[in-house]
Amino acid sequence: MKRFAFVALCLLFVLSACGAPTTEKSLSELAEALAASQPEPEVYFNQLTPQDALYELKLQNSYHLDIDYVEDGIILYGSGMEAYEIALFLLPASADQQQAVEALQGYISDRTADFYGYAPEQTALLEQAAVESAGRYVALLICADTDAAQAAFADCFDYTAGTILPAEPSAELDENGYVVYRQPGEADMTVYDTGGIVSAYRSGEDAALSEQDKEILRVCEEAISAVIREGMTDYEKELAIHDWIIQWADYDRGAFADKAGENASNPYGILVDRKGICLGYATTFDLFMQLLDIQTQLVVGASFHSSEDHAWNMVLLDGAWYCVDVTWDDQITWDQLSEQDAAIEWQAMDHALHQYFNVTSEFMRLSDHQWDYDAVPEATETKYAYPHS
Repeated sequence: MKRFAFVALCLLFVLSACGAPTTEKSLSELAEALAASQPEPEVYFNQLTPQDALYELKLQNSYHLDIDYVEDGIILYGSGMEAYEIALFLLPASADQQQAVEALQGYISDRTADFYGYAPEQTALLEQAAVESAGRYVALLICADTDAAQAAFADCFDYTAGTILPAEPSAELDENGYVVYRQPGEADMTVYDTGGIVSAYRSGEDAALSEQDKEILRVCEEAISAVIREGMTDYEKELAIHDWIIQWADYDRGAFADKAGENASNPYGILVDRKGICLGYATTFDLFMQLLDIQTQLVVGASFHSSEDHAWNMVLLDGAWYCVDVTWDDQITWDQLSEQDAAIEWQAMDHALHQYFNVTSEFMRLSDHQWDYDAVPEATETKYAYPHS
């Protein structure tokens, strides 16, 4: 459920068959040399070795390498919201090196999908990620300076560094030339029922609501009171709510390590916990639109060549539909700013914060969104594209 880079298909280097490269360094020493080659080696502050309980899980579940297929290994990585990662593996003499290379290429593609759209800086890091191999050694390099890491790896052996980059996921197209949509189904995309909250808002009676829904309604009422003014057009109301959500909540960084909060997919996460994932953003925006009597539709679809579950919204303004992706407008770099810096940077970041506000369906397709194209209205108008005056 996560979003902006394509990984280039680039198989640029094959090692010479004139003898297998060798090294006298241990895996720990190799990892230390690779980390030391980077401008900020301290980002690799986590370490896993075969002695750690999580090592085997990482090997099998993330890299899809059988534990019996790897003789030894070491993994260095950063926090869950960062893509930084260096992994080194020593394979048995009988192992198929290409199989290990392809597995690590697949991991880079999967990791790119995790960050795709949500964290452009981390996705860019993955764009330049590489897999190196030398003799029985295979290295995964997700680094700020891939060239330096490759050079450091080569220096430990007796060959000149090459680059094996991950292959771009193939995009199957339909008869219209659109990327074929298949719901990935990796995440629970059940939409939270906000009908009771809408009824309570309109009637002024919240006694029938659960305590959770009462809290959701309370924050909604406070937000509407704060940013909605009499005489506003539907466009102005929509924009005010879009910007309020971005400033109020943050993308749940735990999602990058599959540890999103229990309410991350519903309005409680966004409004009360002040963090959530795409379905939380989309259901929250949808709820506000209903409260403000703006016709809306929530779209549950996918991104990154239909490999990641994703959700966004559509609104109807003056009889025309527009697409809105609040999540992708709230990139995680935004929540790293202090409140004072955010106020200063808001104008400078204006375009980035509204890149997916009131755009066409074609724009969404070109920015790697997929959905059931026949079941959703086609947005073609640009009158209310941002900025509109």
